[in-house]
Amino acid sequence: MKKALRNTLIIIGTTTLVLTGAFFGYCAVFYHADEYALSFLDSDDVIEITKNGGDYIFTPKAGTDKCFIFYPGGKVENKAYAPLCNMIAHSGIKTILVSVPLNLAFFKIDAAKQYINEDNCHYYLGGHSLGGVAASSYVSSNYSSISGLVLLGSYCTSNLSDKKFKTLSITATNDKVMNWENYKKYKSNLPNLSEISIEGGIHSYFGSYGDQKGDGEAEIDKEEQTKLVSSYITEFMMNS
Repeated sequence: MKKALRNTLIIIGTTTLVLTGAFFGYCAVFYHADEYALSFLDSDDVIEITKNGGDYIFTPKAGTDKCFIFYPGGKVENKAYAPLCNMIAHSGIKTILVSVPLNLAFFKIDAAKQYINEDNCHYYLGGHSLGGVAASSYVSSNYSSISGLVLLGSYCTSNLSDKKFKTLSITATNDKVMNWENYKKYKSNLPNLSEISIEGGIHSYFGSYGDQKGDGEAEIDKEEQTKLVSSYITEFMMNS
Protein backbone atom coordinates (compact mmCIF):
# COMPACT_ATOMS: atom_id res chain seq x y z
CA MET A 1 0.00 0.00 0.00
CA LYS A 2 2.76 2.41 0.95
CA LYS A 3 4.67 1.64 -2.24
CA ALA A 4 1.52 2.11 -4.35
CA LEU A 5 0.78 5.43 -2.63
CA ARG A 6 4.37 6.60 -3.14
CA ASN A 7 4.25 5.71 -6.83
CA THR A 8 0.92 7.50 -7.23
CA LEU A 9 2.30 10.64 -5.59
CA ILE A 10 5.39 10.50 -7.80
CA ILE A 11 3.19 10.24 -10.91
CA ILE A 12 0.98 13.11 -9.77
CA GLY A 13 3.98 15.28 -8.92
CA THR A 14 5.73 14.54 -12.20
CA THR A 15 2.59 15.21 -14.21
CA THR A 16 2.05 18.50 -12.39
CA LEU A 17 5.62 19.61 -13.09
CA VAL A 18 5.34 18.68 -16.77
CA LEU A 19 2.02 20.50 -17.18
CA THR A 20 3.29 23.55 -15.29
CA GLY A 21 6.42 23.66 -17.43
CA ALA A 22 4.37 23.29 -20.60
CA PHE A 23 2.05 26.13 -19.55
CA PHE A 24 4.84 28.57 -18.75
CA GLY A 25 6.58 27.54 -21.95
CA TYR A 26 3.39 28.39 -23.83
CA CYS A 27 3.15 31.79 -22.12
CA ALA A 28 6.83 32.58 -22.72
CA VAL A 29 6.15 32.88 -26.44
CA PHE A 30 4.07 35.97 -27.12
CA TYR A 31 3.64 38.79 -29.63
CA HIS A 32 5.86 41.79 -28.97
CA ALA A 33 5.05 45.40 -29.77
CA ASP A 34 6.77 46.48 -32.98
CA GLU A 35 8.79 49.65 -33.56
CA TYR A 36 5.73 51.50 -34.85
CA ALA A 37 3.92 50.84 -31.58
CA LEU A 38 6.86 51.92 -29.44
CA SER A 39 7.00 55.26 -31.23
CA PHE A 40 3.64 56.17 -29.63
CA LEU A 41 4.87 55.99 -26.04
CA ASP A 42 6.28 59.52 -25.76
CA SER A 43 4.44 62.52 -24.37
CA ASP A 44 3.88 65.55 -26.59
CA ASP A 45 2.18 68.95 -26.48
CA VAL A 46 -1.29 67.38 -26.39
CA ILE A 47 -1.01 64.37 -24.08
CA GLU A 48 1.16 63.22 -21.20
CA ILE A 49 2.07 59.54 -20.99
CA THR A 50 2.94 58.08 -17.60
CA LYS A 51 3.45 54.57 -16.22
CA ASN A 52 1.87 52.86 -13.26
CA GLY A 53 3.67 49.56 -12.90
CA GLY A 54 3.21 47.99 -16.32
CA ASP A 55 0.17 50.12 -17.17
CA TYR A 56 0.38 53.10 -19.50
CA ILE A 57 -1.78 56.17 -18.85
CA PHE A 58 -2.41 58.57 -21.74
CA THR A 59 -3.72 61.82 -20.24
CA PRO A 60 -4.87 64.73 -22.45
CA LYS A 61 -3.73 68.12 -21.24
CA ALA A 62 -7.19 69.41 -22.17
CA GLY A 63 -9.49 66.46 -21.62
CA THR A 64 -13.15 65.55 -21.39
CA ASP A 65 -15.09 63.70 -18.71
CA LYS A 66 -14.57 60.39 -20.55
CA CYS A 67 -12.09 57.68 -19.62
CA PHE A 68 -11.28 54.58 -21.65
CA ILE A 69 -9.65 51.51 -20.05
CA PHE A 70 -8.26 48.98 -22.49
CA TYR A 71 -7.37 45.28 -22.06
CA PRO A 72 -4.76 43.77 -24.45
CA GLY A 73 -5.34 40.64 -26.53
CA GLY A 74 -4.17 37.21 -25.44
CA LYS A 75 -0.40 36.68 -25.56
CA VAL A 76 0.11 40.20 -26.91
CA GLU A 77 2.36 42.72 -25.17
CA ASN A 78 0.23 45.63 -24.00
CA LYS A 79 2.53 48.21 -25.63
CA ALA A 80 1.34 46.89 -29.01
CA TYR A 81 -1.83 48.94 -28.45
CA ALA A 82 0.01 52.21 -27.81
CA PRO A 83 -0.87 53.68 -31.25
CA LEU A 84 -4.60 53.11 -30.70
CA CYS A 85 -4.55 54.47 -27.16
CA ASN A 86 -2.41 57.44 -28.16
CA MET A 87 -4.82 58.42 -30.95
CA ILE A 88 -7.86 58.13 -28.69
CA ALA A 89 -6.15 60.29 -26.05
CA HIS A 90 -5.42 62.93 -28.67
CA SER A 91 -9.19 63.29 -29.01
CA GLY A 92 -9.40 64.41 -25.38
CA ILE A 93 -10.23 61.03 -23.82
CA LYS A 94 -8.04 59.82 -20.98
CA THR A 95 -6.95 56.31 -21.95
CA ILE A 96 -5.45 53.62 -19.73
CA LEU A 97 -3.68 50.63 -21.26
CA VAL A 98 -3.53 47.96 -18.58
CA SER A 99 -0.96 45.20 -18.26
CA VAL A 100 -1.88 41.64 -17.32
CA PRO A 101 0.16 38.68 -15.97
CA LEU A 102 1.67 36.45 -18.65
CA ASN A 103 -0.10 38.65 -21.25
CA LEU A 104 -3.36 36.84 -20.53
CA ALA A 105 -6.17 39.14 -19.38
CA PHE A 106 -8.05 36.37 -17.57
CA PHE A 107 -5.36 36.45 -14.89
CA LYS A 108 -6.34 40.03 -14.05
CA ILE A 109 -9.96 40.58 -15.03
CA ASP A 110 -10.25 43.33 -12.41
CA ALA A 111 -7.33 45.34 -13.88
CA ALA A 112 -9.68 48.30 -14.38
CA LYS A 113 -10.82 48.39 -10.76
CA GLN A 114 -8.05 50.59 -9.38
CA TYR A 115 -8.81 53.30 -11.93
CA ILE A 116 -12.56 53.52 -11.43
CA ASN A 117 -13.64 55.86 -8.66
CA GLU A 118 -16.60 58.00 -7.73
CA ASP A 119 -15.56 61.21 -9.52
CA ASN A 120 -17.43 62.74 -12.43
CA CYS A 121 -15.66 60.69 -15.08
CA HIS A 122 -17.63 58.36 -17.36
CA TYR A 123 -15.78 55.06 -17.69
CA TYR A 124 -15.72 52.86 -20.77
CA LEU A 125 -14.03 49.48 -20.92
CA GLY A 126 -12.65 47.86 -24.03
CA GLY A 127 -10.44 45.07 -25.20
CA HIS A 128 -9.09 43.17 -28.15
CA SER A 129 -9.80 39.47 -28.65
CA LEU A 130 -9.32 37.66 -25.31
CA GLY A 131 -8.93 41.09 -23.69
CA GLY A 132 -12.43 41.97 -24.83
CA VAL A 133 -13.85 38.80 -23.30
CA ALA A 134 -12.09 39.64 -20.03
CA ALA A 135 -13.26 43.26 -20.10
CA SER A 136 -16.87 42.18 -20.63
CA SER A 137 -16.50 39.72 -17.77
CA TYR A 138 -15.46 42.57 -15.48
CA VAL A 139 -18.37 44.66 -16.70
CA SER A 140 -20.83 41.86 -15.92
CA SER A 141 -20.09 42.29 -12.21
CA ASN A 142 -19.49 46.06 -12.21
CA TYR A 143 -21.94 47.40 -14.78
CA SER A 144 -23.28 50.16 -12.52
CA SER A 145 -19.96 52.02 -12.79
CA ILE A 146 -19.54 51.56 -16.55
CA SER A 147 -20.92 53.82 -19.29
CA GLY A 148 -20.02 51.63 -22.25
CA LEU A 149 -18.18 48.59 -23.59
CA VAL A 150 -15.98 48.39 -26.71
CA LEU A 151 -15.01 45.05 -28.26
CA LEU A 152 -12.39 44.71 -31.00
CA GLY A 153 -12.43 41.36 -32.81
CA SER A 154 -14.06 39.90 -29.73
CA TYR A 155 -17.32 38.85 -28.10
CA CYS A 156 -19.05 38.77 -24.72
CA THR A 157 -19.92 35.45 -23.07
CA SER A 158 -21.83 37.11 -20.21
CA ASN A 159 -25.48 38.03 -20.73
CA LEU A 160 -25.61 41.82 -20.42
CA SER A 161 -28.62 42.29 -22.71
CA ASP A 162 -30.79 43.90 -20.03
CA LYS A 163 -28.21 46.51 -19.00
CA LYS A 164 -28.55 50.22 -19.85
CA PHE A 165 -25.09 51.08 -21.17
CA LYS A 166 -24.14 51.08 -24.85
CA THR A 167 -21.84 48.67 -26.65
CA LEU A 168 -19.63 49.07 -29.71
CA SER A 169 -18.33 46.01 -31.57
CA ILE A 170 -15.70 46.51 -34.25
CA THR A 171 -14.70 43.58 -36.44
CA ALA A 172 -12.51 43.17 -39.53
CA THR A 173 -13.72 41.40 -42.66
CA ASN A 174 -10.48 39.45 -43.20
CA ASP A 175 -10.10 38.40 -39.56
CA LYS A 176 -9.30 34.68 -39.51
CA VAL A 177 -8.36 34.50 -35.82
CA MET A 178 -11.61 35.43 -34.08
CA ASN A 179 -14.13 32.63 -33.66
CA TRP A 180 -16.95 33.94 -35.84
CA GLU A 181 -19.36 31.26 -34.67
CA ASN A 182 -18.95 32.44 -31.09
CA TYR A 183 -19.29 36.04 -32.24
CA LYS A 184 -22.69 35.31 -33.76
CA LYS A 185 -23.71 33.07 -30.87
CA TYR A 186 -23.01 35.64 -28.17
CA LYS A 187 -23.94 38.84 -30.01
CA SER A 188 -27.36 38.94 -28.34
CA ASN A 189 -25.58 39.28 -24.96
CA LEU A 190 -24.64 42.87 -25.76
CA PRO A 191 -26.97 45.77 -24.87
CA ASN A 192 -27.65 48.72 -27.20
CA LEU A 193 -25.20 47.31 -29.73
CA SER A 194 -23.58 49.21 -32.58
CA GLU A 195 -21.59 47.11 -35.06
CA ILE A 196 -18.87 48.33 -37.40
CA SER A 197 -16.84 46.23 -39.81
CA ILE A 198 -13.43 47.31 -41.13
CA GLU A 199 -13.35 46.36 -44.80
CA GLY A 200 -10.13 44.51 -45.61
CA GLY A 201 -8.94 44.65 -42.02
CA ILE A 202 -7.42 41.77 -40.04
CA HIS A 203 -7.25 40.65 -36.42
CA SER A 204 -3.56 41.55 -36.03
CA TYR A 205 -4.09 45.16 -37.06
CA PHE A 206 -6.19 46.00 -34.00
CA GLY A 207 -2.76 46.16 -32.40
CA SER A 208 0.75 46.62 -33.74
CA TYR A 209 2.68 43.40 -33.18
CA GLY A 210 3.26 41.84 -36.58
CA ASP A 211 1.17 39.16 -38.22
CA GLN A 212 -0.66 36.77 -35.93
CA LYS A 213 -0.56 33.08 -36.82
CA GLY A 214 -3.62 31.99 -38.78
CA ASP A 215 -4.82 35.48 -39.60
CA GLY A 216 -6.11 36.55 -43.00
CA GLU A 217 -4.48 38.74 -45.63
CA ALA A 218 -4.90 42.47 -45.06
CA GLU A 219 -6.32 44.71 -47.77
CA ILE A 220 -5.75 47.84 -45.72
CA ASP A 221 -2.68 49.40 -44.10
CA LYS A 222 -2.15 48.83 -40.38
CA GLU A 223 -1.95 52.57 -39.80
CA GLU A 224 -5.23 53.14 -41.62
CA GLN A 225 -7.03 50.45 -39.64
CA THR A 226 -5.75 51.94 -36.39
CA LYS A 227 -6.94 55.41 -37.39
CA LEU A 228 -10.37 54.09 -38.33
CA VAL A 229 -10.76 52.14 -35.10
CA SER A 230 -9.66 55.08 -32.96
CA SER A 231 -12.09 57.42 -34.73
CA TYR A 232 -14.99 54.98 -34.30
CA ILE A 233 -14.24 54.53 -30.61
CA THR A 234 -13.91 58.27 -30.08
CA GLU A 235 -17.20 59.00 -31.86
CA PHE A 236 -18.96 56.27 -29.89
CA MET A 237 -17.73 57.58 -26.54
CA MET A 238 -18.42 61.24 -27.33
CA ASN A 239 -21.98 60.48 -28.40
CA SER A 240 -23.00 58.10 -25.62
